[in-house]
Amino acid sequence: MTQSIKTLIVSEYFPHLPDQMVHGVFQRLRRHADALGSIGSVDFVFMWPLHWSENEDRQRQSVEDFRRSWSVAGRIILISPPALPSRFRRWPRDLGIRDVIAATRGAVSFTEGRVTMRSSRMAEVSRLEQAISELKPDLILAHRLASTAALIRTVMDLPPVLVDFDDLEHVALGRSRQMERSPAKRLKLSLVSAVARRTERLVAGFATVGLVCSEHDRKIVEELSPGARIEVAPNAAVMTGRSPMPSEPTALFVGYTRYPPNAEAILWLVGKIFPLVRARLPRARLLIAGDGGRELGINDASAGVETLGFVTDLASAYAEARVVVCPVKRGGGTRIKIIEAALYGRPVVSTSIGAEGLGFIDGKEVVLANEEGAFAEAMVELMSSHERSARIGAAAEERARQLYGAEQVRSNLAALARSMVDPDTAQTSKSELDVDATVNTPIAYL
Repeated sequence: MTQSIKTLIVSEYFPHLPDQMVHGVFQRLRRHADALGSIGSVDFVFMWPLHWSENEDRQRQSVEDFRRSWSVAGRIILISPPALPSRFRRWPRDLGIRDVIAATRGAVSFTEGRVTMRSSRMAEVSRLEQAISELKPDLILAHRLASTAALIRTVMDLPPVLVDFDDLEHVALGRSRQMERSPAKRLKLSLVSAVARRTERLVAGFATVGLVCSEHDRKIVEELSPGARIEVAPNAAVMTGRSPMPSEPTALFVGYTRYPPNAEAILWLVGKIFPLVRARLPRARLLIAGDGGRELGINDASAGVETLGFVTDLASAYAEARVVVCPVKRGGGTRIKIIEAALYGRPVVSTSIGAEGLGFIDGKEVVLANEEGAFAEAMVELMSSHERSARIGAAAEERARQLYGAEQVRSNLAALARSMVDPDTAQTSKSELDVDATVNTPIAYL
């Protein structure tokens, strides 16, 4: 009989509004949870500051909403670290010598371009140790660096630890530095990027297995930490039926606009690129779909720009789009928005960084452009040619189905997790991976 594996997922990202928190980081975490739930039970520990809601009833309702939306049957434990301090220099007063020593071992994370130990102080580590002792997992998935930072400080025997490097912080920080004009801020970002690079090297050595989004990222981490075991768990999207290619010249951007790289991309698109498109195609429209878009103040019917805000039914937005755009200039990992657009059969115009790590071929399955003039020209060509947009969209869909179908990604991760706990099952068949052995247990708060 196949062993049921009990997994503990540790993350600093708690989807307290699960029906709205559906952007990339939450999509990836949910797919991990689904994969691990297919081979056993899954419990969660969230390192989440509770200042977002002082009302205990509201907090409990958020947990129940999350349980319902994600179909969670295991336990959900909230550990509340402090809110991020407003100034970096406040941290030394909050940390002791043991914290400083732990920081040299890699027990730090990065938020808003700053080094932080808010999830890896002794208070949070003690509560995490208590949770691990109580839950007795066979496997731990540490989602991103903040969760791993706390695990590094534990003084207990841990089961195999799977660490998800969904975004390489030193790469993202380095790109932010390149775009920064202030010498002082460039220097600060250089220092923080160097710390992130060292931290990721130490974390890769700590992990039993590290997960990355692409072969591109695997090479980077393997160069940082030779000998570390790094596996690719690509981002994925649900396969959908392709809607007919619309006749109107409409472009679509999809993304969480409170994420700075997305916001910067939108402002560049609206301010520099789309006016060039409108000069060639006066009827062209640009739709911006994503939470926070309306707060950017760019909605302008006369300029053809419409902000949709949070869209519950993205299929309707994709049905209107002749082309999807991803003018992202910084960040790391891989963009789910491109995979999703491809699975809808829509051609994508992207920067090289936007499409980094994805297996789409330029000119055949995606169109890459890094300068505003070239980006606008690519949009105009696809918006003007039904045949070309349909051909590239169809090719992108076929490639996405081969590489980024959610079910295949789920099965591969489940097999990897099982092999970490029981190496004799490394070749487990897919049918064996579909076991659901979760048990309904009550909510716990530490």
